[in-house]
Amino acid sequence: VPYIEQLPTYIGLSADAPHAYVISIVVATIAMRTAITLPVTIWQRARTRRMTEIVGPKWEQMKRDLPIDVARRCRVQKKTHAEYKVELQKTLKTELRLLMKKNKCAPLATLLLPLAASIPLFLYASFAIRAALITQGSAIGAEIVPWWSPPADLMAKFEEGAKILQARGLEGEALQKLTTMQGPTLADRDKTMFGPIGLGMLTLINVELGQWLRKPLIEAPTAQVPKDEDEDERSMKKREARERKASLASLRSAVMGNVLRAASIAFVVVASQAPAGLSIYWLSSAAYTLVQNSIFAVIDR
Repeated sequence: VPYIEQLPTYIGLSADAPHAYVISIVVATIAMRTAITLPVTIWQRARTRRMTEIVGPKWEQMKRDLPIDVARRCRVQKKTHAEYKVELQKTLKTELRLLMKKNKCAPLATLLLPLAASIPLFLYASFAIRAALITQGSAIGAEIVPWWSPPADLMAKFEEGAKILQARGLEGEALQKLTTMQGPTLADRDKTMFGPIGLGMLTLINVELGQWLRKPLIEAPTAQVPKDEDEDERSMKKREARERKASLASLRSAVMGNVLRAASIAFVVVASQAPAGLSIYWLSSAAYTLVQNSIFAVIDR
């Protein structure tokens, strides 16, 4: 909590500066994401690229060559067809594992390490900011939300009252304290719903961008290849198996997309019950993700 309270001074701002804590949270979010999650994301992309560009083609070639090699070996050892199938599956698994190990792109590590870096950071930052906001008398909790502005008629009344008090001899800090309007603070729930709705929209855009980027990878295997009239039964079965597998992958992607879209709506509800200062952090993180993924999309295209 003390570190959160001192955030403005860390970036050279005075705690009395307009929206000092909002600016500090945004800057701190960008710094944390750039220092911790961005390098891990770049590392993940490099491993994924090796998997796609190196391991994928080699694996396709292996799936054509290994059955012949294993069949030849089993024939010499006089094994049955059932034993051949077991031996083939064992060999395929071993060779795939060695191929991924050689190119340093094991899928489990590629998937889990970014999550291990981003989730604890997100939770720790959220709990730290929330603790600072709900601490009695904290400066961060007293700051007005940046998107709130008083109605014009109320502002005019306050200005008129300030002139009257000043004419009666009140001045300095006492005058400022009596004539400063107190709007919704970062410790309050955002009743304007600007933050929660903005978070939901950013999250939904991130989901749609991710679905759009994955679409070519899903559609490529499902592309229909003209059938050969001389295609034998075994080839037809292989084709049908590939099409079923690709169709299942497409279905999984669609289901996951719908789940994430529903989560985007749920984030609006969650953020509406959280302190507005916490929504600032979530908004900053979601915006960072959107910019990051957009840049990567441009690079990949």
